[in-house]
Amino acid sequence: MKRLFYLALFIVTPVYASFPEMFGASATTSGIGNQFNDNESDPSNNYYNPALLGFSKRPTFQANTNYNKTKFSHINNVTTKNTITSETNETGNIDTDYPATFNNSYHISLPILREDGNKFAISIFSPATYFQEMSSGDAFQTEYVMYRARNERTTLHFNFIVPLENGWSYSLGAYSGMQIAGETEIVARYNNTAGKTSNAKMKAKAKPSLSPILSFAKRHNLGTLIVTYQHQMKNKMQIHSIGATRDAVINLPYDFTMDSMVYFDPATLRLGESWIIPKGKVFTTIEYQHWKGYKPSSISIQQNGGFIVSSGNYEDVRTRDIIVPKLGYEFAVNDQMKASMGLAYRPTPLKGNFSESGNSVDTDAYIYAIGMDYSLQVLKKKANLALSLQLYDLEDKRVTKSPNMENGAGGNKIGAPGYDIGGTITNVAMGLGVEF
Repeated sequence: MKRLFYLALFIVTPVYASFPEMFGASATTSGIGNQFNDNESDPSNNYYNPALLGFSKRPTFQANTNYNKTKFSHINNVTTKNTITSETNETGNIDTDYPATFNNSYHISLPILREDGNKFAISIFSPATYFQEMSSGDAFQTEYVMYRARNERTTLHFNFIVPLENGWSYSLGAYSGMQIAGETEIVARYNNTAGKTSNAKMKAKAKPSLSPILSFAKRHNLGTLIVTYQHQMKNKMQIHSIGATRDAVINLPYDFTMDSMVYFDPATLRLGESWIIPKGKVFTTIEYQHWKGYKPSSISIQQNGGFIVSSGNYEDVRTRDIIVPKLGYEFAVNDQMKASMGLAYRPTPLKGNFSESGNSVDTDAYIYAIGMDYSLQVLKKKANLALSLQLYDLEDKRVTKSPNMENGAGGNKIGAPGYDIGGTITNVAMGLGVEF
């Protein structure tokens, strides 16, 4: 019966936000700390401020690839099982060596009817070799929930952009999500009695969902002022499962519902400005992210009937809204090459010291970035090749687990007596843009 139950759990995906929100929309924007670069011919600005593309004159295309590798603090010699999660108490190590990931992004901006008219822009973010990663995570193992598979999904951003007089432009658009509902019915035979075998059936429905994006841009003598609002996106999955375990003597029916937040993107208000200075350009952005509604990736099981009881739901995650400041600088090395650098600070949206029930952890991140952008010709078209490197330095913290197990009974919580969290993340991006 356990194997069939775990099979039903397999199709649930984890709850995380998007790749560009964490690591940037392109090599040209990552090098200044993941923010708009005030280049109307760079279509990756479709993510940060679509309205900026209203000042462009020609069709533009950009393709990027990213390599991302985490190196988190080891968690050794802690409680990995207790009588809440299994039949025994065990001490061991928790794996924090997550595999490296590769992601791609594609951006295009197109004038409609005439060069100085309205524009339409599309951005696609996706894992390099698949559509999205399928993993529910482990509610009873410590995980860095903001980085554990959180970015491994495909998203689409599209915007309609209208340039106005006096240096103004605005955009209306949306980005994509998905809501999933399904049902399973399983009859598990305990013994192969009289030739009777186990059987199962399943059906599921995935519906697309959209969340709005609104942005404004204003050109002034020294640069550009931008405002962008991106509404939150909750992607949920619900699976209703019925069935029974049977043989000649035993008949154990079950009826339960599994719920999981598939992905979560916070509502984000983005304010930014660029300034032209004698030796380059300075970029600043402040993001306000609203994290109310976030839930961890653990699966909630609700008993509707039968012998499978509801889950304990011991994952007590509290969130807070965060402010993310960003600062970037770009300067010309020569007529063909520009160099850039950036700084950003991303506080964790998770409250508390992680001492109580629950195994979702995160910590504040200091982000350091450098980049270069080289102008060239591709098939007699104006093009640019960009490269960026980012280092995420996660603040070191000590987690000390409180006494007793997750249900209050005597014993140790998962992760007891405690462990250190922190580490680094390395992100390398390369991109090619072409103006037609």
